[in-house]
Amino acid sequence: MTAALRDGILAALVAHDPLREASDGDAVEPYAFEADELATILAGSAADAGTCAVAVWAVLGGAAFGHPHACAALGDEIALVLDRHPGTDADAELWDEADGDDADGPDEAEYAELGDALGTAVLMALITRDPYALGRVEMAVDWHAAYAPLAVDVVLRLRGESEPLATTIGLVRDGALGQPACPPADELDVRLQLLAEDLREIARAVSYLAADDIAAEVDPDADDPLVAGVRSILERHDPAGDAVQRSGYGDIAAGVAECLREATEADAELCARVVWTELRRWGDPSRVGEVAGVGGAGREIADVLDLYRDAFRLRPMLVARAVPPAPADRLVRAAQDVLAELDPLAAHGHGDDYEEQAAHVAAVLRDGVDGALHCQTVIWRVVVRWFGAFAAGPLSAYRDAGSELLRAVRENAA
Repeated sequence: MTAALRDGILAALVAHDPLREASDGDAVEPYAFEADELATILAGSAADAGTCAVAVWAVLGGAAFGHPHACAALGDEIALVLDRHPGTDADAELWDEADGDDADGPDEAEYAELGDALGTAVLMALITRDPYALGRVEMAVDWHAAYAPLAVDVVLRLRGESEPLATTIGLVRDGALGQPACPPADELDVRLQLLAEDLREIARAVSYLAADDIAAEVDPDADDPLVAGVRSILERHDPAGDAVQRSGYGDIAAGVAECLREATEADAELCARVVWTELRRWGDPSRVGEVAGVGGAGREIADVLDLYRDAFRLRPMLVARAVPPAPADRLVRAAQDVLAELDPLAAHGHGDDYEEQAAHVAAVLRDGVDGALHCQTVIWRVVVRWFGAFAAGPLSAYRDAGSELLRAVRENAA
């Protein structure tokens, strides 16, 4: 994406203020997250005003936000921004900006280093401590693009275990000194000290991060008939081709279903536009075509949605989700209290009682823990697994949670 496209979308969101964030004096960087998502989704596309409006509607929460027509004026304005600043190939720009003349960037094998819990922990630590001070000078930052190349280097050094931490921090310092927004020396030292503490913690937690204790497939939508129907259609049509892995249609189907479940007047055109938006959100946008290419899937999803609503109206038990209640024991309740206090979804405008996630945490902890760091790593990985890294935040934010959970584990065993 280009900064001009992202900034134009951000300006439109702030001006229209659909979530009333801009008028909230306590809001930090209002609409920065939504602008980043929309810029990624729309960059390089030929989306018209109607498709832009639906993309905005989906990012704002779909039917939970309101009627799609409420985003029509905003869609018109963003379409004009897209016409003036159509964006560029996101991957090419990422490596061009990060590496200058080295347009290829790290090869695929190196970039894959960020695909596991260790890589995610390092990336989120860099983003949180922000040694480049990007958050201080930019209203909207593509955080992944900014820190992924550096995170790859740090992860490779942590895996090698041959370089002292001071050398790794020196690498980060060198990168920061080359940034236009490099903070003053004293501020940079503080940021790097905090980052060093985070990386020491991550290094101690390497074995916990690599464990397969939460690796068993946990699909929160496995018993949702609407998600299952949408996923079946997407897998049969395979509209993304190689833009996503076949297994990736689970997240896309869940996103489509949540947008449309409560939507009124969800016709085939709206369904197709929502599918297109979710494909570009979860897949490689540069490999996803235009909305016309998902018209067939949109028509079938509209039919499934009609059937789902009829069943919900006439025989609701046929489509009720059969989620068993989490066992009401002390460990689950303790995990639920910790998650409620952390509230990882609050920053994205959603609330949750975290019951299923608490049961997941408790199930792992019952197998035995080594200490507070183990508990801390487990709950962080569970939150990442359910809600994603950006909702979870850094591993360091879960230190108190780890101590509280260790206490709960011991009390539960007594």
